[in-house]
Amino acid sequence: MKVATPTGRIQEQKIPGDPLAALAIISSIVGLGTSLIKARKTVIASAGSGAAGGLLLLMLKSKLDDEAIKQGGGLILINYGLGFWLAFLLLVSASLVNIYTLMVEKEEAEVSLKQ
Repeated sequence: MKVATPTGRIQEQKIPGDPLAALAIISSIVGLGTSLIKARKTVIASAGSGAAGGLLLLMLKSKLDDEAIKQGGGLILINYGLGFWLAFLLLVSASLVNIYTLMVEKEEAEVSLKQ
């Protein structure tokens, strides 16, 4: 990552991998895998995985912002690109779609029991 110092000099900085990012990726893979299986329990797992992945991404963002403030004395500003926000929106959207699917299935089950 390239960072501009207060003097205007560009400095190359390597940022190590973070366990929160790895967990968010694992969560999205689990959610995708369980969404391909047609069962009621997998819908719950997919919704939970999407919500967990979105929460993990927000936790990662908060951690990176805190580290930037500590190391840069408030002079460093992190700009999160389209990829980060798109991943967050996709995880939250997947969670909401699975929750909606679960609600529709529940209503259909109640209607079929009444008939």
